[in-house]
Amino acid sequence: MKRMKMVKILAIVMAIATVIYVGAEVYGYSNSSQIRGVVYFADLYEGESSPPIYTPEQLGIVQVGLDYENNTKGVHIIVDKDREPFPLQTVQPIFQYNGTLYKISPLWTAYGVPPNLPQQPAGAAFCGIGWCITGILWLNWRKEK
Repeated sequence: MKRMKMVKILAIVMAIATVIYVGAEVYGYSNSSQIRGVVYFADLYEGESSPPIYTPEQLGIVQVGLDYENNTKGVHIIVDKDREPFPLQTVQPIFQYNGTLYKISPLWTAYGVPPNLPQQPAGAAFCGIGWCITGILWLNWRKEK
């Protein structure tokens, strides 16, 4: 009986910790002073035709970054949704960056993460591990009963 009481207390502590973690994340996202943009992926343009070419500023692109592991096939771009002239995923315009042409991909998007958020990986790991331990203890001690 004492073990089940301990599991209940652990579950309450984990519920409180999870609410605090999620609340801190929501607060961090809502109060970010960074540009609220969307992250797109732009593929290297290898077409033969001469379509209209835009500058990053014309498309509302505020940041261009190389893809992971030095992939030369494309870049990640952050687009300020307030300055986006038209739906970039639908139109898929071509823009020039550092002398190279890129075409915005229709398949990959995510919301930009503000850099000043609380420790996301540490909080998520703590909550995940804590809930797993709580569940394992509950199942083990329930069998013994």
